[in-house]
Amino acid sequence: MAGDYRRAVITLLCAVGFLLLIACANITNLLLAKASVRTREMALRAALGASRTRLIRQLITESVLLGLTGAVAGILFSLASVRLLLALIPIQLPTWMTFSTDWRVLGFALAVSLLTSLIFGVVPAFGASRVDLTGALKEGGRSGTASAGRHFLRNGLVVAEVALSLTLLAGAGLMVRSFFALRTQSLGFNVDKVLTLDFGTPANRYPQGPKTRALLERINHELRSLPGVSSIAFSSFAPLSSTWGRSLTVEGAPFLPLKDAPMINHTVVTPGYFHALGIPLVEGRDFTDSDWDHRFVTIVDQSLAKRYWPNQSAVGKRVRFGPPEDNESWHSVIGVAGDVLNQQLNHVGRWNIYIPASANYSVSSIILRTAQDPATLRNAVRARIGSIDRDIAVSEILSLSQIVDRSAWRERFVSVLFGVFSVLALILAAVGLYGVLAYTVSLRTHEIGIRMALGASAREVQGMVLRQGLTLAALGLVAGTLAALALTRLLATQLYRVSPTDPATFAIVVTMLIAVSAIAAFIPARRATQVEPVIALREE
Repeated sequence: MAGDYRRAVITLLCAVGFLLLIACANITNLLLAKASVRTREMALRAALGASRTRLIRQLITESVLLGLTGAVAGILFSLASVRLLLALIPIQLPTWMTFSTDWRVLGFALAVSLLTSLIFGVVPAFGASRVDLTGALKEGGRSGTASAGRHFLRNGLVVAEVALSLTLLAGAGLMVRSFFALRTQSLGFNVDKVLTLDFGTPANRYPQGPKTRALLERINHELRSLPGVSSIAFSSFAPLSSTWGRSLTVEGAPFLPLKDAPMINHTVVTPGYFHALGIPLVEGRDFTDSDWDHRFVTIVDQSLAKRYWPNQSAVGKRVRFGPPEDNESWHSVIGVAGDVLNQQLNHVGRWNIYIPASANYSVSSIILRTAQDPATLRNAVRARIGSIDRDIAVSEILSLSQIVDRSAWRERFVSVLFGVFSVLALILAAVGLYGVLAYTVSLRTHEIGIRMALGASAREVQGMVLRQGLTLAALGLVAGTLAALALTRLLATQLYRVSPTDPATFAIVVTMLIAVSAIAAFIPARRATQVEPVIALREE
């Protein structure tokens, strides 16, 4: 039962892993910048007798405390956000799928937070603990400058953040486009203003036959008289609510054993079913009341008719259902209906065959087309059926739009979460780029002052900082695009009518990242132009 969810869960776990890596890169960058500023502090501690091991232990402890604080805040946030998560799921979940607090999961999350804090705090700690006492103390009040190695590492981390963000955004973009393709496709029937409900009758009082037929006629009369009801029909189930299927044998086609025979979606309906759902009849006629007693007739869908009777009429042809070896009675085709998605939204599935309700084939769903919001009729429908017989059980009163939404809940769930992770990744990447450039500007205050004193314009200084930021972003975009082109192929089985390398999605994602990177780089660049040359030169 859990197998259907496996790929989606693994995809979300990978997205979370990417987000964690981006966060770790961001924190490492901030710690590296902080370590550069604290060079003199570390030198003083070393001069007063602190060993390098002691300095490393102090810095790692600070990093772990940061991670622990973040982990606790994250756990509290996750506990509070479970209700928001469940609001994305419009169905009753299977009993084995729960979102209650699991201390094993929370413990795992806490352990990962502490472990990543430890691992990604080691590099800055080792770098900050390696100090030149004489050089650092001679700098007096200055904060110190970063080495070429640290500078390269910080820039590399920003490039990695942008690359990971692009990969995550590309995956989210594909999932969102896939979801919209799923929800906006033609279903073959009209979902607007349609109410559906399931009902059950006591078998001892309404055995299959005349009593059941009389009951259906009375329910039809009562519900049709409700204000706003324009048509009503009965069926074995509402669209997208069942996968009842049988094997198919076509007269004149090669005989196939059960294991090779095609499976069809089997729906029992009453007259008016196609009108109520807006399914076109492209050939032949609809069922009539007389078909209750002449049950060996059927209506097939357009795809089945084209497959077995191309370039000729399907009306009058014969088919039968069930194991071919059983030689059940032949059914004559009286009509051809338009194709519909009657089982799942994410694939065409089986052909559809419709047979009339009769003493042998029962119905348990009611479909009403209304002229108003179907939700306003729920109580009235329940009351009318209850007035006929209080022992008729009524359940699952849903609009057809709700049924369609329920059919796509998992795709929507994954798309929303993927989108949230991607937005967080984009914010983190922007913060990382901004942090590096802002720190670079602070280190180059003296240099900028000299440039401006020698005649450099504010636009030239601003361009210098912008070029640095956009160069890092461009390197990240190239690396991220290559990574995304390779990794999004793994999403192919979860996408619907969207290519894993969809050019439009990649173009939108790249444009978005360029815009965000430009904004993140513009603020430090603008700050650089506000440096007063005289004040900057006094820092030397």
